[in-house]
Amino acid sequence: MMQKINKNGFSQCAGKAEKLVELYKPQMTAAEEIVPLTDLFFEDFPELTEAEKEVMAGETVPTVLKAFKAKLEAMSDDEFVVENIFPQIKAVQKETGIKGKNLFMPIRIAVSGEMHGPELPDTIFLLGREKSIKHIDQVLATL
Repeated sequence: MMQKINKNGFSQCAGKAEKLVELYKPQMTAAEEIVPLTDLFFEDFPELTEAEKEVMAGETVPTVLKAFKAKLEAMSDDEFVVENIFPQIKAVQKETGIKGKNLFMPIRIAVSGEMHGPELPDTIFLLGREKSIKHIDQVLATL
């Protein structure tokens, strides 16, 4: 995140850092625990566990990921805000007829590399549209 600092970047970066801490605070008992919890935001896409790979082997996974990726790509910079991400997921549900864990788990795993974590729209927003799309592409290439 630090390399994207521009004239407004410091406040934008500080805002994202504060949001990361707020997002992961319920899972932490000490401040230093923030580092491993937020690796995803600073490192490459993590290696999936066997359980995550099993979810991603589902027959509807490519349909969900391609549809959600298209929704992210269609969003303008102004539209890419936390409040608009969940409606995009729901739009994928409506378009594909896929719902529940068959909808949410593939998106969560493809974007974050984890089956569990903070609210999905918050994670996607803080990760950023480009990195979220990149992660989805990486996962689609393995399916």
